Amino acid sequence: MKKISFKHILTLLAFSSVLLCSCEKNGTLPPSSYQPAIRATIGTKYWFSGSTSCSVDSGRGTGEIFISGTNFDSSTVIIDAPLFIVPGFYNLNQSSQYAVYYARNTSHFAQVFGSAFITGNSNNTIAGTFNGNILNKSGGDSIKVTSGSFNIKYK
Repeated sequence: MKKISFKHILTLLAFSSVLLCSCEKNGTLPPSSYQPAIRATIGTKYWFSGSTSCSVDSGRGTGEIFISGTNFDSSTVIIDAPLFIVPGFYNLNQSSQYAVYYARNTSHFAQVFGSAFITGNSNNTIAGTFNGNILNKSGGDSIKVTSGSFNIKYK
């Protein structure tokens, strides 16, 4: 069972902020349809990352990618998946190696269950969708997440 502590989530946030790899906004232009972002409906509100970053941790077996997006209200969504994940459906739960985290203000939420569909992971771009329910780690509150999507370049 994969347990994620609040300290681990903060470490991931800090790690993402360092930008061990960064979103490519300059240099070689990606196709015009490329928009580095994480989007979702969280509860009843549409959520969009105003800034997006990624980092790759190659020290864990085959590697892990952390995608982080921060909204203008400072809430954050982090997606954690194996670096060499292939397109397909995946369960998001406490015992899988795939996870989506959400934090806002002082309420820190972690994805408890749901699903993700990886639509692509090639040419250093990973994209997919996700949905499920997130549970407040400090209480029993649950928030429904629907129409989640992400699309980001990594190095």
